Amino acid sequence: MEATADELLAREAEAVLAGGSPTVTMAELLTDLFTDRGEHPEGAA
Repeated sequence: MEATADELLAREAEAVLAGGSPTVTMAELLTDLFTDRGEHPEGAA
């Protein structure tokens, strides 16, 4: 679950630094973290 959290936070940081708006809400982030529904990079489990 920690790897998923790191991936989601990294994507958010990239979006904010690029001048975009957040890609997910805090509620969606928490749901993904606690239900392990987050997208996994290829090769990650």
